Amino acid sequence: MKIILLDIDGVLADFVGHALKLLHKEEVIVDRWDFYDQLEMTAKEFWNAIDKAGHNFWANIPKLPWADHIIEQLQLNIHDTEHKIILCTSPTNSPYCVSGKIEWIHKNYPQFKDYFIITPCKTLLGGRDNIVIDDNEMNCESFNSMGSHTVLFPQLWNSNKDLINNRIQFFHKRMDCIAKLLWHRMISF
Repeated sequence: MKIILLDIDGVLADFVGHALKLLHKEEVIVDRWDFYDQLEMTAKEFWNAIDKAGHNFWANIPKLPWADHIIEQLQLNIHDTEHKIILCTSPTNSPYCVSGKIEWIHKNYPQFKDYFIITPCKTLLGGRDNIVIDDNEMNCESFNSMGSHTVLFPQLWNSNKDLINNRIQFFHKRMDCIAKLLWHRMISF
């Protein structure tokens, strides 16, 4: 079975916006991956504040405006039984993060309640013909080196930031290209 690993935070869930609201820093525009200095905090201070917010922080992260569309389009475009969509996300060191993420999945996308992976080692899931949709550029690079096909989802903190006003159009074009590539590989064997 080939899998489509769909990241949650930054693709489906507004982790950054939710964290900024928690910290009363909604005016900050996050434009890089390690954005703690933009908040005038250390990484430790940032994650301590998130951990202190506990399970409810993770369970109540708002969906991004395009999240349902991405899920619908992926489900519509999976025509064969060889591909399975798996929600895939990395946890923090807090056990509340894992329980909150599980509740988030059950609440927002119950159809994936048996199809999710929470792991700090996402790249162990890479493989030939797997598709990864993620906003973390380093994750995408690692998956590419293992033969996976990747979609670097446009966000201000990655190199696709110039595409943030056309995220959905970009997503459709990338998925069309990947589908054609996979179809070509299936018929060439």
